[in-house]
Amino acid sequence: GLYGLFMSISADQVFMFVVFGALLGIFKVEGLLMEMGKILGRRLRGGAGLTGVFSNSLIGMVSGAPVANVAITGPFVLPYMRRSGYSVDEAGGILACSATGSQLMPPVMGAAAFMMATFISQPYAVVMLAAMLPAVLFYFAVALGVQFLSVRKDLQLVRIDVDWSLIRRRLPVFALPIGLIFGMLLMRYSPSNTAFWASVITLATGFAVKDARPHWRELVRALVNGAVTGAKIGISLALIGMVAQTLISTGLGSKLASLIHILAGGQLFAALLLTMAVALILGCAVPPAAAYALCAIIIIPTLTPMGVDLLRAHMFCFYFSIIAAVTPPVGLASLAATGISGGNYAVTSVHGFRLSLSGFILPFLIIYNPLFSFDFSNAVWSICSLICILTGLTSLDALLYGAMARPFTPRDYIPAAVVMLLSFWLTIQGARLPPPLCALLTLGIVALLAVQWFCQTRRPPAQSRTA
Repeated sequence: GLYGLFMSISADQVFMFVVFGALLGIFKVEGLLMEMGKILGRRLRGGAGLTGVFSNSLIGMVSGAPVANVAITGPFVLPYMRRSGYSVDEAGGILACSATGSQLMPPVMGAAAFMMATFISQPYAVVMLAAMLPAVLFYFAVALGVQFLSVRKDLQLVRIDVDWSLIRRRLPVFALPIGLIFGMLLMRYSPSNTAFWASVITLATGFAVKDARPHWRELVRALVNGAVTGAKIGISLALIGMVAQTLISTGLGSKLASLIHILAGGQLFAALLLTMAVALILGCAVPPAAAYALCAIIIIPTLTPMGVDLLRAHMFCFYFSIIAAVTPPVGLASLAATGISGGNYAVTSVHGFRLSLSGFILPFLIIYNPLFSFDFSNAVWSICSLICILTGLTSLDALLYGAMARPFTPRDYIPAAVVMLLSFWLTIQGARLPPPLCALLTLGIVALLAVQWFCQTRRPPAQSRTA
């Protein structure tokens, strides 16, 4: 187990990307990403929280580590959110949830994603492309939740100054390596080769920018820190290899898979619920990569005989192994955010969990909706299902936070619940309907949501607050 599959993944794929992330950090890219986050957050009421969400999503493209994201963005974002009116626990929950999505955001998605590519015997580009749409939808739902929370709290719009000159100077340091990674992976170059050339481009562009140019001691220190972090990941993957080999050699993995199949009674939805529970429980005790590896060995043999595509089954386990980082009672990302914010760990975990509930919906949609497998054979339904996913996530966040354009009155919850249920039902069952009927139902759902939004915008703010 020590020198098996997982150690080779660490040496051949993960290590070089960790070193690349460390190199990118010394060229002050986090300042660039914070300024880019301000561009999107400065025009909305939840600007401070949205800045944290967008900056974490951008940093997540290269870090692939929730706790590291919290450590990078927390000292900058948390004080800003506190000054804008968020409580210390709400700010910590927003930070923890948005940082957790870093392992879901391509191109660098952490050790678990590289393990997935090996498990399914496909190039890493296949995993990266399959993860792109769910990751965008996850951050869309998180951003909406932050916006609706700010409406509920009646936070005022705060204009934020953006340092455009900094963005112009440092954007090539971030954009060129990321573009190179996407391009080389899509051209089926190996991850290690891709990470090497991305590191070379980062060095070349970074030293060309005067205010981002580090001292040679900082460069050596960054390389050392990246190598040490890569070695730590290698040790953890070696231990995962021991556990995995134990499950395989003793036959315990197949016995557990048979037990889950019996408990599910051959029903796919029941098996998915059991898979979710196992992944969340494992994620409370071990890192996401370990939780995913154990789920892949134990659970996947149960799902694939039920007709679930191999990639989608692995993506389902992957998502819940990641979301465990912000799920009580043990959420590592929430714990890290609390350490920086100084808030209450239990309350911060609850806020982060509520904001991440879209991450519990998306894995089921990955299983039941061919759109996530890039199956566009039914073009009408593909478009309608994407629209329904967006309306469903919008209504879900509105119900969770009791606000849209204005805070909800009791009667506002009913149409929002109807829109959410119809949206997710049509997302799953719409392929069985005639295309004209599917399109008509989609238009009706969008119209219902638009009418509710319009009615809220017509309501005076004072009246909504009194209600």
